[in-house]
Amino acid sequence: MKKLLSLLVTLMLIVGSNTSAIGTAAASTKHTPAVRTAQAVDFSNSLLPLPSKIEKRSGQPPFVLSNQSQIQASGESRLAANLLASQLRKSTGFKLPIVDNAGKKKIVYTLVSNFPDYKKISAERRSEAYSLEVNENEIKISALTPQGQIWATQTLIQLFGPWALSENQVKQEWKVVALRIDDIPRFSWRGVMLDVARSFIPLNEVKKLVDRFSYYKINRLHLHLSDDQGWRIEIPQNPADKDGIDYSQLVKKSGKTAYPKTKQTNLVGRKGYYSLAEYRELVTYAGQRGIIVVPEIDTPGHVGAILHAIPQMNGLKSFPRPAKGEKTTPFFSPFLPNASSLDIGNPVNKRFLNYIFSQVAKESRLPFTINATLQKESFFHLGGDEAYKTAHFDYINYLEENTVSAAKRGQRPIIWNDSFKRGDPKVSSKTIMQFWDSAPWLENNQAQIKKFLSRGAKIIASPATSTYFTQRENTELAGPWWACRYAQEKSCGINLFYNWDPVKDFSVPEDKILGIEGVSWSENVRTDHDLEFLLFPRILATAEVSWTDSKKKNYIDFISRLTNHTTGLNITGTTFNAHSKPEWKTVFSPAKIIAKSNRSNSSAYLLGWLSIPGKNAGELSISLSKGNSKTSLPVGLTQEKSFHYTDRGKQTGRQMGSLIGIWTNAKLPTGAQEVSLSINDGAHVLHLKTTLEVKDEQLVSILPPQHFSTNFDSSLIHSQDIFTDVKDGEGFYREIRWLRDSGVTTGWPDGTFRPSSPINRDAMAAFLYRLSGKPRVDLPQVSPFRDVKVSDPFYREIRWLRDSGVTTGWPDGTFRPSSPINRDAMAAFLYRLSR
Repeated sequence: MKKLLSLLVTLMLIVGSNTSAIGTAAASTKHTPAVRTAQAVDFSNSLLPLPSKIEKRSGQPPFVLSNQSQIQASGESRLAANLLASQLRKSTGFKLPIVDNAGKKKIVYTLVSNFPDYKKISAERRSEAYSLEVNENEIKISALTPQGQIWATQTLIQLFGPWALSENQVKQEWKVVALRIDDIPRFSWRGVMLDVARSFIPLNEVKKLVDRFSYYKINRLHLHLSDDQGWRIEIPQNPADKDGIDYSQLVKKSGKTAYPKTKQTNLVGRKGYYSLAEYRELVTYAGQRGIIVVPEIDTPGHVGAILHAIPQMNGLKSFPRPAKGEKTTPFFSPFLPNASSLDIGNPVNKRFLNYIFSQVAKESRLPFTINATLQKESFFHLGGDEAYKTAHFDYINYLEENTVSAAKRGQRPIIWNDSFKRGDPKVSSKTIMQFWDSAPWLENNQAQIKKFLSRGAKIIASPATSTYFTQRENTELAGPWWACRYAQEKSCGINLFYNWDPVKDFSVPEDKILGIEGVSWSENVRTDHDLEFLLFPRILATAEVSWTDSKKKNYIDFISRLTNHTTGLNITGTTFNAHSKPEWKTVFSPAKIIAKSNRSNSSAYLLGWLSIPGKNAGELSISLSKGNSKTSLPVGLTQEKSFHYTDRGKQTGRQMGSLIGIWTNAKLPTGAQEVSLSINDGAHVLHLKTTLEVKDEQLVSILPPQHFSTNFDSSLIHSQDIFTDVKDGEGFYREIRWLRDSGVTTGWPDGTFRPSSPINRDAMAAFLYRLSGKPRVDLPQVSPFRDVKVSDPFYREIRWLRDSGVTTGWPDGTFRPSSPINRDAMAAFLYRLSR
């Protein structure tokens, strides 16, 4: 039987400079940033979200980008062209001028009037469609709108590979295989909500997230700007004010409040607000990347920040009431949730809110056009959730009046689906209902949903089970999990974020669903790492569910493509949950050009970088030897991006990436010589060979004979390795035939066997267990989990299997997991054990 495993060849991880030393020999050495090398790879099989149609032109030469390449664009097309040029100039070092008429080797942007194949598709979806065609001499991007061109640009950057995201120059061959992509989104609303009210998110951090959102074709940024614990946007004084309201108090008082400590975090929420200039900058920055900002001012509940700042809004029926002798309420305690309310009958209320809504809506409009179809109406979120202290009649009247007023201002009003729980308000027909409730609530309210939609309204699907990022992803994590109480895992894993369909969940026609939005509340979120850890990688599932046709979705294929985005997350400094479902690649990248410095100063030289999610430098042992002589050379590690999974049951403190620099201060003779590098993570050893070149007593370059990554956790399995070249006389022929006949699929790019039904997973498990050659019945019940040392070859797999919830008794020789998803973990473990 042929060897079952083949190592994956992939791109290397981010490489940069660092001033940290190796031991004490180079404690004060400064390093010049190195120009790195990376191997060109075909990344068309790793695109996220999956495009509608990819046609590869096999046999045709690829397009190779060079310093002579030009970008051809004019007019509105320069928006997307500038986005491409600004990124690739940094990572490639090429000039890439944007011109009206380019020569050879060009990237051409064109706005077209129609796509004939999409004429029966809604104008909103069609407006974001694009085509991307690559041949040896030209990359041609065509779209109906600048926004469509932006999505084509993000696809092109992905085709160049994750190194294209680098802020520093990378030395590699930049090429894209010959192909044509025709792409159109499934839904016109593909959003993410950030709760900046409970814990503020500074402008620079939001902009970083916008970059990542745009990369995956998210087109709406919903900002929850107000709540009981904070107000986050500056409001200028109303020149027509007749009520004596000082609008500056909103940020002077409630911009300085935030969510306090909770059981999940020892830190208080971050305070702050966006000045008008900052908010305008954010709206423009997002628009340049294809994203429209949607503001939310939550009313008539969740208004503690308003009542705390504005005396005139504290009416007789507002809640809570100010203390005796005070004009405003104290800071609203989150431990009295859902208990604040406006006084709907207060005559100041209407004037105040109309001015606030108008100002915020005005500041949220883009100063330029990216998509005339989608921008013909602006969107404004009125909240409307959990207003339990607002009287029923007042609540219904409030929603009816304010949705109509928003529509008259040219806005599409959005409200949470809590209004269904308060009756049947006659909201404007332009109203969009954002649903956060999941099953069984949706199942029990089908008639009410259909009645609402019959008025012409639409739905944004945000069921908590499948879109709430702040729900814990793994059972061992701290954090809420109430949304996933119906899931066997008792956690909101990436499988739940991917394997759902709003049309099926809501049982309504697809054209009634405006789109999908992932939601991130910040009661327990305190830092950018906290937030990114919750968003990534699950937000990539949300992006694909929102964009890709449901008939093309495939969870196995998605996971395979997802693992190739590890390098991009590292390059952009994005924290992600490395203990998520995917088995991330471990990647080593040798450096190309080393900083030239005086050897007598004991300078340390960069050998390369290691990306190993889930590990810190202190957990690795490393050795460097010269040629065949095995002469040891000094080598050390520097932690460039840290790994920290949890903080003793607290949500804060998580940071992932594990970017490790490998250095040497060895004094080597002039000339080229081969060296060997060994990296041990406690369970596996990675052996590398490379060549060092020394000139004039300076280590000037490392010439790697090959670039490759070793995936410590999974490898590519080919079906023919299992089902071909097997003779009857071989000991496990019967088991192989049994596995095949049990309905196991023949492609599993993430390294696990994938049966067609749960019962076949047991068949698969039994086969693999027997294949491992271990005794079938004589195992003590806890044998895989006891007396296992870190140095044992499969320690990490055993720990993973244990943590996946597999039971400890298997009298028939099969492992018995507790849920279907854990069967996959078991299968991967058993497969590796059989090697």
